[in-house]
Amino acid sequence: MTRRAAFLLAVGAVGLRAADPVPASLEAVLGEPDLEKRSRAAVEFALSRIETVLAHYVEGKPDEARAELEQMVTAAETCVEALMQTGKNPRKKAKPFKRAEIGTRRLITDLERLRKDLTFEERPDLDPIIARLEAINKDLLDAIMQKKR
Repeated sequence: MTRRAAFLLAVGAVGLRAADPVPASLEAVLGEPDLEKRSRAAVEFALSRIETVLAHYVEGKPDEARAELEQMVTAAETCVEALMQTGKNPRKKAKPFKRAEIGTRRLITDLERLRKDLTFEERPDLDPIIARLEAINKDLLDAIMQKKR
């Protein structure tokens, strides 16, 4: 079994355990009126794009892969924005924030795993994406772990 096939199996084996189907597009995510559901859908959408990114690189379409990576970051940003718009205190009502933090951490892990399967020339495409996702993840953790005032 090739490394790429093993990666796809690993990503598929983890699977999304959501009751709702994965949104087909970022527009579908943005159309969700419930802010907590929008946040969850944004993370699910971002996680579902990993296989598409790999497929684009395998097919020799790096520009399309980069566009998918940008959509993943936009989805992660949408996730955080939706949670902040709820007006809930992340320290007191941590469940949706923690779910988002776990999702973004998983997204970072999946992208780091994907990086190992890419060619040396393709790997730098992931570096700024992972850095932005790490910043988003850190912001979520900081919000959850803030000190009482």
